[in-house]
Amino acid sequence: MLKFSLKSLKEGRQEMDLEAEASVVCAEFPEFVDLVRLHCIVDRVGRRFHVHCHAECEALLQCDYSLKDFREPIVADFDIEYVVDTDMHEQQRGMDAVDIELRALHEDESAVDLSLDVCQELAVRLPLKRIAPEYRDKPIEDILGSEFLDDGKKSAQSAEETWAALKNIKLGNN
Repeated sequence: MLKFSLKSLKEGRQEMDLEAEASVVCAEFPEFVDLVRLHCIVDRVGRRFHVHCHAECEALLQCDYSLKDFREPIVADFDIEYVVDTDMHEQQRGMDAVDIELRALHEDESAVDLSLDVCQELAVRLPLKRIAPEYRDKPIEDILGSEFLDDGKKSAQSAEETWAALKNIKLGNN
């Protein structure tokens, strides 16, 4: 878990580094491997906390072209605002924390868990197109070869031939 203690935070700016196993922090995303590293800068002014986070984790991905596994560093920078306010905390109960700009903390809370936020921020930065680094600057024709890429005419002709046999089928009572 990626937690920091509220009780030990003094007024002003403080930096901290946290680490946790990716399998614990981001269990829903098996792509993340090794450790999740989090560098936080926490600015405390009275009952308000501004947390700037820089999260990093390695992802084990499968290339869409070659089907080979490769590692890709995933990095996320994000900010979260907290205020210690029990009444506001009760009003926010049951709401999705992602939708809340200023998150309220109960006065009795001793720590803030950033695990869910870190996991979500890293997950949205996973690439949709998973292409290994050695294939990124090459045209697809060079990677797959011309035998896999036709101009569309051959496939249109073969489709016509395939479906032509079905034109003579009579259905029903006709």
